[in-house]
Amino acid sequence: MVPMRASLVGALLGVLAAHAPAQEKDITRAAAVETEVARNVAYVGEAITVRLVVLYDRGAIEKNAIQPFQRQLDVPVHLGVPWITGIDGARSLEMLPAPGDNGLTIALNDDVVTASPGEQRRALGRVFDTLIVTRRFEMQRAGQLVIPATILRFWYATEFRDDFVQGRVPVDRLDAVIHGAPIVLTVLPLPTDGRPDAFTGAIGRFTVSATADLGEIDVGDTFALRVRIEGDGNWDFAAPRLEDVAEFQAFHVYGVIDELVDGARELTYQIAPVSDAAKAVPAIPFAFFDTALKAPGYRVEWTDAIPLTVRPDPSADSNALVGSRSSSPPKPEPMIPRSLIVWLVTGVLALSLAIRIVRWRRSRQTVEHPDERRLDEAHAALAAFDSAAGDDLSDVFAAVIAAQLDVPAASVISPDLSARLEATGVPVERAEATATLLERLVAARYGGAVPGADDLDAVRGIAEGLRRASS
Repeated sequence: MVPMRASLVGALLGVLAAHAPAQEKDITRAAAVETEVARNVAYVGEAITVRLVVLYDRGAIEKNAIQPFQRQLDVPVHLGVPWITGIDGARSLEMLPAPGDNGLTIALNDDVVTASPGEQRRALGRVFDTLIVTRRFEMQRAGQLVIPATILRFWYATEFRDDFVQGRVPVDRLDAVIHGAPIVLTVLPLPTDGRPDAFTGAIGRFTVSATADLGEIDVGDTFALRVRIEGDGNWDFAAPRLEDVAEFQAFHVYGVIDELVDGARELTYQIAPVSDAAKAVPAIPFAFFDTALKAPGYRVEWTDAIPLTVRPDPSADSNALVGSRSSSPPKPEPMIPRSLIVWLVTGVLALSLAIRIVRWRRSRQTVEHPDERRLDEAHAALAAFDSAAGDDLSDVFAAVIAAQLDVPAASVISPDLSARLEATGVPVERAEATATLLERLVAARYGGAVPGADDLDAVRGIAEGLRRASS
């Protein structure tokens, strides 16, 4: 899109006396200033880039311009930019891009700044070098937004003398003042028609991708899902909510780390499958208002789905096996005598009851008498917990619960923890409190509230209660 420019070709003429020599009039044409934006229409919440472009005839400036300050400038011009720190109706963001090693210094308001060299331009029979300073602004309200005019000023001489001590000294000192032109933008509210449910405030032009390092994982295993959003636009929109995507009901979302990295938004979600029915990490919709279209409007980009293999929960298989063994025996053939049927049914029921009693006693023995050595070690680690030494309270708490259930620590971080604790005889309220506290401590790793002394006391109280329940 061709930028909208506020330029004054006539402003290349400085303010000089009518009787000034031809050379003086020529030097005033040696610089100009322009303000550029991509479009003259913007939207509330949109981040736009305003480019300040200084055009200068390098040969003429080097020959005739005078350094205005004690500090030597690479290009001795001064810019009066009333809008650089703020515009009425817009919020100043940052100056972009940062100049590279070939940046050149100029004076801007009360500071010396480094500007980035741009492409040469030809105008009025001259070849101009360019310097560019950019600033980003976020539109805050609908209506007319005015970017005030910039004033460029430089000092020059028409005659110099050589001094043994000071070198080249100007004989006369003249002033050239060049006025740019203001820009008027029309700022519109975002339309409500056609706004997708997934829209969280992104305005501009973006692409989105997702990655995850996955092999085979177990039900309840947590892994990192990385979503990268790149493009040109505002960056203060809310992260997409995976919980609102229907396909993510097969996962538990623990939290997200949100960062700006190398000019892109990087979101790292911590998620875990809740069953082996999950065959892939679903595609994620990212909705934005696309201002790069000829007729700006809403768009939704999707990430690719990521194949996933989830191993089934062994305990679920065991429960299924018990259920199958305890099912009713097949109906006997009508030719079998009734008395034999009665004896067979009675025998099967008795055997089934015996199996259930044995299994119940074994499960009670496992629950009521967990591995004492492992339990002692877990409680000792909790007693010695020291956050200043880098200990993670969620890891220590998970180890205590895992020792209590005699399962791997990773398997207790799952949505069904409360039910698993209840199945071992833990009271409902205590089981729910245990699961809720562990979930909150895990979420704290990814942006939640940092655990404090009250959380440590709660963990120790719950852990002690669980141990008493099995003693």
